[in-house]
Amino acid sequence: MLRSLASRIGIVGLVGVGVVLAHQVVYLVRYGSIYGEALVHAGHGQAWSSAVAVAVVAGTVLLAVALARLHRLGVILAGLAAIHPPAGRQGYGSTPPAVAAAPDAGALLRGWLRSAAIVAPGILVALTVQENVEHLAIGLAAPGPGILLEPDYPFAVPIVLAVSAAVSLVAALLSWRRDVLVARIEAVRRSGLRARRPAAQLAIPWVERRHAAIVGHHIAGRAPPLRIAA
Repeated sequence: MLRSLASRIGIVGLVGVGVVLAHQVVYLVRYGSIYGEALVHAGHGQAWSSAVAVAVVAGTVLLAVALARLHRLGVILAGLAAIHPPAGRQGYGSTPPAVAAAPDAGALLRGWLRSAAIVAPGILVALTVQENVEHLAIGLAAPGPGILLEPDYPFAVPIVLAVSAAVSLVAALLSWRRDVLVARIEAVRRSGLRARRPAAQLAIPWVERRHAAIVGHHIAGRAPPLRIAA
């Protein structure tokens, strides 16, 4: 439940940061070097500046929390690896079990696409609502749901898609790295449990269970002498 809640908060944060970035880029493409004045004339006053500041702070906090968690997982992995080093020698070109158990690049790609498929519609909807509200705030008629397709918003949809892909890639990289560290931690823990198995079970697996204790402790008696026929 906590991870699901954190995931939802992360998606909301990505959408908020994406809206700010996409909005600024759209106005920069439309007005160039005077986009700051255009923002003011379009009704982007102190309220918009405050919204931008909140989005930047929220994005920074989310990034810092994610990096701190990755650092913590890295410390845990290093500590476990020191306690349970890999048993035996790894052959040339062989892959350690902890590395083999980690998610591959395909998992990163799937996570990226999944995140972008959620973030992109969220940014489009939020930016559409925002621009309509801004028009109403300055006394203009609301253009409606197709506002981002109007000439005043050149390349708005491609810009939103590009921003969505960028922020989703950052989130996917962080999530993938977390999954890699968690998988490696679990692999090292499992290898440590296998290494603590009783030595007798590893050395004489073919011995019957009822004789394992005798053979394992080397207390088996000498066989009786053969009877010599008279």
